[in-house]
Amino acid sequence: MTKMVFETATNIYNSTGSVGDGGCGTVFRVTDADGEVFALKLLRDTTTNKRKRFKNELAFCRRNQHDRIIRVVDEGVYADGGKHLPFYVMPLLASTLRKYMQAGISKDQVLRVFSDILDGVEAAHLQGVIHRDLKPENLLVSEDKRIVVADFGIAHFREEELFTAVETRATDKLANYRYSAPEQRMPGGAVDQRADVFAMGYILNEMFTGDVPHGAGYKRIAEVAPDYAYLDPLVDEMIQQSPTNRPGAVAKIKEELIGRGNEFVAKQRLDAARRAVVADSLPNDPLGGQDIQVLGFAGYADGLVGVRLSAAPPPDWITAMQGGAFSHSSVMGDSNPQTLRFREDQALLKVTPSTAERTIGNFKDWLTQVNYIYRDRLRRKAAEDQRREAERIKKEVQRAEEEARIAEALRNITF
Repeated sequence: MTKMVFETATNIYNSTGSVGDGGCGTVFRVTDADGEVFALKLLRDTTTNKRKRFKNELAFCRRNQHDRIIRVVDEGVYADGGKHLPFYVMPLLASTLRKYMQAGISKDQVLRVFSDILDGVEAAHLQGVIHRDLKPENLLVSEDKRIVVADFGIAHFREEELFTAVETRATDKLANYRYSAPEQRMPGGAVDQRADVFAMGYILNEMFTGDVPHGAGYKRIAEVAPDYAYLDPLVDEMIQQSPTNRPGAVAKIKEELIGRGNEFVAKQRLDAARRAVVADSLPNDPLGGQDIQVLGFAGYADGLVGVRLSAAPPPDWITAMQGGAFSHSSVMGDSNPQTLRFREDQALLKVTPSTAERTIGNFKDWLTQVNYIYRDRLRRKAAEDQRREAERIKKEVQRAEEEARIAEALRNITF
């Protein structure tokens, strides 16, 4: 194969071979000018529709911050004769889930692998993106056996996320027939996140049994891993023909796994302050994890000096300030944490000419302690909330099991 050279505004990448071909593009193994190895996806089908989809995929993966979704590190255009083919560069991962399954995943590791898949797909859903092409070939595996969701080439994006209007064609829907949900195989079928749930149900069963459950009589998890027999009803629900009968969100699947004691499964949320999908165990912090700092003075009036802060303190931060035990000067006229006033992103400190410098110094010292107390309280609250949520889920799963056992017993009673 002819050696190909891909150039961007900041780097040069030399191909060392192809690592995969799709319907409209090729993924190459490349080495950059510093000798680092990456994967490079080149779009060969440059029809208008494919270019639009490639642009949406690129934009989503470029801004992505989630560890379980592939990220783009560079992009450019490759001149091939008279054609100009767009490409992007991403980390090169060790393998795919397909190869991982072929090598053999131990039964006690399957749910940890599946948890990664759930995290990546849920992170996309929380950002308004439906993958629509989930299959083992599009789930990449790192050296430490973590899963990264890749190839959003036919994903559905929220209207506000689209750079251009993209029409879904039948060929896009049928590109992944083996794992596609029934609604994806029907012309005009409405496809939402439950199509991804369907594909993940197939993948979960296949990781345990080696079988994709098409039709009746497929190999069930209980046959090969009796300790995980409780997953069979979950798979049954995920692969229901009607989308309305499937779990409506990845969170519902996670709750079933958490309720069974799989503590490595973590619920997630879209954190507005951080503008990212984060684990529920991470404190819900309006400050986005940033400490409040002093930026400068904002004026002086009526014996009060205004100190401009890096952010408006939220109520919990103010409580931490006013409730903390701080050492400070008792010089007459100094402000103290309990009497400080705040107005938007300003702290108002009472000062006199003789105490101004000492008061400002005290305030800066207090900030360091308050930021620590605030973070510590948020962490403790998040941990307690997570514990209570896990207990609630476990009780709900136990209640559902008890009801199922009672229903089964009643069916066996004859009158």
